[in-house]
Amino acid sequence: MRLFTRMSDAISIAHTSAESSPACRNAERAASLANVTRLLAAQLGARPISVYEAGGGSTSYIPLGGLSVSHITLVDIDPRQVDRNDIANETIVGDLQTIELPAESFDLVICYNVIEHLPRLPQALQRLARVVKPGGLIVIGAPVPLSLNGLAARFTPHRVHVWICKHLLKWPDAGKPGCAPFPVAYHRLVHPGRLQAHMKMFGLQPVYFCAYLGSLIEEIARKNPLLGRLLISAANVASRAAFGRLDLLRGDFHLVLRKL
Repeated sequence: MRLFTRMSDAISIAHTSAESSPACRNAERAASLANVTRLLAAQLGARPISVYEAGGGSTSYIPLGGLSVSHITLVDIDPRQVDRNDIANETIVGDLQTIELPAESFDLVICYNVIEHLPRLPQALQRLARVVKPGGLIVIGAPVPLSLNGLAARFTPHRVHVWICKHLLKWPDAGKPGCAPFPVAYHRLVHPGRLQAHMKMFGLQPVYFCAYLGSLIEEIARKNPLLGRLLISAANVASRAAFGRLDLLRGDFHLVLRKL
């Protein structure tokens, strides 16, 4: 399997074999995140910027240390997540699908592990596009629907997600109020191809895309190596049967869009 990347300044990522060990595959996410970080620094420079963490919860997944961040605004629907946030200058309990923030008010919008939870995703995407400044960037991190991560989440009840996180992944607080896993909706626009096409309607041009090893497979393989090897082997068999057109292992993606 190969990783597909597309960037305005042609930063590349090393291809990683689907047969390699789970520990090695962890490098896919790290490499992609490093590419995103370099892209943000190159595009936004050293000037002071305003950041919008859309559904950011208790922390940020995107390293901001290399940027000159003047203000961070966080919006999340869960007040418990908002109370635990330790990076935002301004926190708002609100729904990304309905909240109205000032137009063209942010240089950088981050929406990470959020869009799969929104049943009215088009409304949320329209609002994200509206608040980013011309020349600004939107960073989206989300699961790939046609992957083991995505298929398991889409076609099993939420109580199964809680059981997996509690018993297989050993998350002691799984399912408790304000703690992951959260219910998913998986609107059709979560699909990365459809998402990119949809955002072009708002003048947002994709400048980077990379799918990498899904977090569910990675964590299962780390905490239950035997089960991890079985899942990886099954995914590789499915990929070969589909002549490489289906990659069930790369279950998450990074997408960066620039507003024209």
